[in-house]
Amino acid sequence: MGKIAGIIFFIAVAVGGWFGYQKYFAPPSPAYLAYQQYAEALAREQYDKAETLAMGPARETVASLRQGMAGSTINVYGRSLEMRPPSLASIAGEVHSIKWDKQSESGDDARVALVATETVCRIPPGVSSVLCKWPVALRHDVEVQNEGGAWKVSSFKETRITPQ
Repeated sequence: MGKIAGIIFFIAVAVGGWFGYQKYFAPPSPAYLAYQQYAEALAREQYDKAETLAMGPARETVASLRQGMAGSTINVYGRSLEMRPPSLASIAGEVHSIKWDKQSESGDDARVALVATETVCRIPPGVSSVLCKWPVALRHDVEVQNEGGAWKVSSFKETRITPQ
């Protein structure tokens, strides 16, 4: 009975070691790196960078965010005044840190489907603490495609996990 317990223990350690290696030490795939760069560019409101990392519906997501931040002009008493909505950074604060946790990744050399959780920590204006007190967790359902040797995000769906 001692031999069987030893074999089971060895198998459990080997399986645990493999999953630990995959989670903490294995380098991320090029598709996952493309997703991370795209998601970080969106979180930091770097829409030009996000647009270069996207194609198809993901590029349309960037365009709609950019359009939402575009200003408008109104005429008041013969003067043209430009109105521009405030940026997310001016309301919620600058991005202090971003953490990603990959839930799943499946696909082939041309197309990869990802599910990941992104936790964004912002330090609000006027707060001097460097500790993240109000992290926001988001679930991302993403499709990444290989276009001419470069991975680009082709579909991006974001769902807020943290209650408002």
